[in-house]
Amino acid sequence: MMTGVEGRLFGPFPALPVPLHDDRSLDLDGLGRLIDRLVARGVAGLSVLGGGGEAAYLTGEERQRVVEFTAARAGKKVVVIAGIVELPTEVAVYEAIRFRELGANALLVAPPLDDALPQVVAHYSAIVRDAALPTLYDHDPKRTRFELTEEDMGKLFVEVALAGIRNGSPRPEDAGDLIRAVGRPIAMFAGQSTDMLSCLEAGGVGTICPLPVILPVTARKLVDEYRAGSPDAARVALSKLFDGTPLITPESGQPTRDGVFHQGVKEALVAVGILKSAQTRNPSGTPSEAWRARVRELGKDLCEL
Repeated sequence: MMTGVEGRLFGPFPALPVPLHDDRSLDLDGLGRLIDRLVARGVAGLSVLGGGGEAAYLTGEERQRVVEFTAARAGKKVVVIAGIVELPTEVAVYEAIRFRELGANALLVAPPLDDALPQVVAHYSAIVRDAALPTLYDHDPKRTRFELTEEDMGKLFVEVALAGIRNGSPRPEDAGDLIRAVGRPIAMFAGQSTDMLSCLEAGGVGTICPLPVILPVTARKLVDEYRAGSPDAARVALSKLFDGTPLITPESGQPTRDGVFHQGVKEALVAVGILKSAQTRNPSGTPSEAWRARVRELGKDLCEL
């Protein structure tokens, strides 16, 4: 049985957007309002910078400010997972150590730029050893254009004491296959809320996704009902999560970088008065006014904050 922070890695972990002012500077006041409301809704944890968290659009100094602020604002009430994306090993290790010093409880780490298995093992080994935090493998082949085979995933988890996986694969059934390949207890998170029930059924623990930012109560209900042995009630919650998919689908329908998943989420948060601006940074693109109006109306209907 996993204990400590690893034992708290279950449930929906909203993948937070990084609020910006209209001039594209950080809006930490807006981030604070969002954190307060999510913690009040009883989420078990928050993911920042990883899993669609816009890290690629921030400077290193800005990433540190966001992690420090999130950890301080959340206090010890929830687990804070900080994401590290596509960095050389030395830089990733430095950032992981800084995130621990700034209050992060766990890490979500994307594969390194060099994707040969020995380099992947070395990358994660260095981070786990030096940062000394529970670390999840961010399995997102569509975004990273890199995918370990099940056999290689098993080898990685033999060599490195990773705590779990965020499964961003477009194939939800991969969750069970990867759990079996690892061969030991891990925290398997779905990368999309709409895959959360199938992930739980395969032995997973929840989701790390932007959609629970808007629907934290429904996402919690799905996990709670499933764990209580009420799969029908869990499926009712799942259907409501499907209603929110336009909020995490870019207008083009073709997400290419972390931040685009949050355009609709930010519009919804503006619509209900939590954020003052839905600004993102280039090259995420500028959505049309018609699309923005549609997602704001949907946000008003669905938002549970």
